Amino acid sequence: MDISTTYTQQRENTLQRRINISAKISSSLHQEIPRNTTPIVKIRAKDYNMWFDGKDVEIFIKKVENIAEIEGESGKDIARKIAFWTKDEEISYHIEGITGYESANWDQLQVDMKRRWGKFSPKKRYRLSSIA
Repeated sequence: MDISTTYTQQRENTLQRRINISAKISSSLHQEIPRNTTPIVKIRAKDYNMWFDGKDVEIFIKKVENIAEIEGESGKDIARKIAFWTKDEEISYHIEGITGYESANWDQLQVDMKRRWGKFSPKKRYRLSSIA
């Protein structure tokens, strides 16, 4: 075997490897991406002019639930979006740190938000003897 034949074979092998690699890359790029089959519902706070400012959390939660019911959105979807319905980055940051937000659990998120921003009104207890 002479040098030119060896060089030609090495070049052909290199070209064949490049073609194989190129084919693998091409086939992996054209694989179908699995799509979510559930319809996407887009509720935007700006569409309803509704923003959470840290006040009246109970009223805000009721409004969110009413709008979600009208639009057909699930609790999980609401829990994922609620942090974007604030104009204050600090409030958004606190919401993102809540357990209910991280797990996308709307029921837990409501409880946590009410605990954080709700009115604290302990029940006053009296003894009958102190009233009379």
